[in-house]
Amino acid sequence: MGVRLSTPRPARSRRPIGAWGLLCCGLAACAPPERDFDAPAPVQVSRAPLANDDCVGARPLALPGAVDSIVVERSSEEGWTAIQRIAPAGGQLLAGVAEGEAVLRFIACVDRTPQYATGAMTLDVAEASKAGLNLHFKPLDRLACTGTTQGPAYNRYAGLGRGRAFAAGARLEDGRVLVAGGADAVADGRMTGRKDGADWDLYVPGESLFLPGVDRAQPLDPRPMQAPRIAARAVPWQAPGAAVGGALIIGGAPSVQLGVEYATGPLVPGEAQLSRPAAEYFDPTSGTFTPLVTVDGAALTARFMPGVAADDAGRVIIAGGLEWPGDDAHPDGIPSDVIEIIDGDRLRTLALPRAAERAGGDDRNGLVGPSVTPIGGGRAFIWGGDLNGCGQRPGWLLNLDPTPTVTELAIVDDEAPPTCDAPGEICRAWYPTAFHSATLLGVTGDTARVLIVGGVAMRQSGPSNNPDPGVACEPNVFVAEIDAAAATVGIRPVGVDFEASGRLKRAFHTATPAGGGRILIAGGWAFENNANLFRSAADVLFYRDARPAGAIAPAPDTLTAPRLGALGVSLRGGGVLLAGGLVRDDAGFAISEAAEVYTAPIASPSCDEGG
Repeated sequence: MGVRLSTPRPARSRRPIGAWGLLCCGLAACAPPERDFDAPAPVQVSRAPLANDDCVGARPLALPGAVDSIVVERSSEEGWTAIQRIAPAGGQLLAGVAEGEAVLRFIACVDRTPQYATGAMTLDVAEASKAGLNLHFKPLDRLACTGTTQGPAYNRYAGLGRGRAFAAGARLEDGRVLVAGGADAVADGRMTGRKDGADWDLYVPGESLFLPGVDRAQPLDPRPMQAPRIAARAVPWQAPGAAVGGALIIGGAPSVQLGVEYATGPLVPGEAQLSRPAAEYFDPTSGTFTPLVTVDGAALTARFMPGVAADDAGRVIIAGGLEWPGDDAHPDGIPSDVIEIIDGDRLRTLALPRAAERAGGDDRNGLVGPSVTPIGGGRAFIWGGDLNGCGQRPGWLLNLDPTPTVTELAIVDDEAPPTCDAPGEICRAWYPTAFHSATLLGVTGDTARVLIVGGVAMRQSGPSNNPDPGVACEPNVFVAEIDAAAATVGIRPVGVDFEASGRLKRAFHTATPAGGGRILIAGGWAFENNANLFRSAADVLFYRDARPAGAIAPAPDTLTAPRLGALGVSLRGGGVLLAGGLVRDDAGFAISEAAEVYTAPIASPSCDEGG
């Protein structure tokens, strides 16, 4: 079965001036001294903006007075190399960079330790020497808001173009992050996107800004994305014949009901409709979206919030979700047992095996809110969401080569999955869940390790709509150890202290690799002693891996706003972008357009070399 892309449509774009590494007048005079153009070019550097990270939604982060020095590092194939050390004062000259372009970053050392850094910037030395370089630093190993200190003319791009909850986001090949769709309004438990809400932004890490895909001051006509999409999925993907990779956006709905009364989970499509087309491709070279359709006219299965992931070979896996609309037995949607694989120009389909013991009722192994985690070797780990079976079949191994097959994984070395007649509120070492997070920790041979955090527990009547398995129970946090050769999965519960334990009872959160072997866990649906009184969580925690299961501890920061359905995207070189989300607190509902970034520590000896 072939796959083709329809004809692209043009999109208008306006790009603002960059932020980090902005060329502007420093503290001293802007006119450069006369110089020998064969000699290294002096570039004027100002450190004045280091004093505050005062952008939209900012938390003030004053720079300590005891800055030892500012180290200039240059990128090459061998990595980052220190080329100069600047005293912590304004109006310095940067020498030692030859004419032409250079990729630089600047590190502020405090107590001989890297504590603040700029983003990597491509510097045209000849141009920079005409005006000077105004540096904007972000704290390392901390959260800080996106944007710059340049004022409203630039801060209009410091956040998303509009409020976005349950938007789609994916990192592109060049390191930028596509952010598309999402809800921007909420009332009476219903989230909606604008009729012209098919707009998008590109987050540029080096500039720390969201560049609009369309002119925000103009009406979106034609709409660059084919349809408004709430709760869509996005993955990096290179379309057949494309010169560079883009992103594939799958599913979503124009409106979404948010509540606790649905048998299939807290979110269902509104007005009995899903976004059409079922998927579309973003081409970063043209800034356009094009529908994904099969050559013979067959369409992807229409479903809501499936598990979606792309493997190292560029294949996209889609599993589970709610097939919509439902039927008399499933008015809120039918749990899907369909697995689809987009493999280049082919679309492959298979179904989870039927359950013989369920032959008297619904014998489909339909999944709601599952996760899909590629684990290398042409394999993927599918976990959770076994609605029809009360969680009895939580784990599946998908083998993509040579022909796709799927095998149920046996639970070993721990208590068995619950049965449908098991007490609903009994405390367990782990819970079969939906709408959890799954993050690959590593693969050794045929064994892969995946971190599972939170989710809503599966009950006889469906998902509990409650991420707390019981006030006295431990949170659902464990490492799934998958033995692909034996078709087994071992459960390794993660030990957490009392402070972290309560904060981990959440769903619809993010759990994103943050660099340095850590996973950043943030936001989500928090429980408030009654399933109807959920809140958006502002907590941030870090998972550190270690055999057999690692540990989790709270981070020193909290989010600038509680975020449910926010984006969490790993940035190239380490760090995490957290953007948008639904805020529910004592003041009621709101949808955030604010964003923040976690910048990972820098492994650099430069500060300690005579700093």
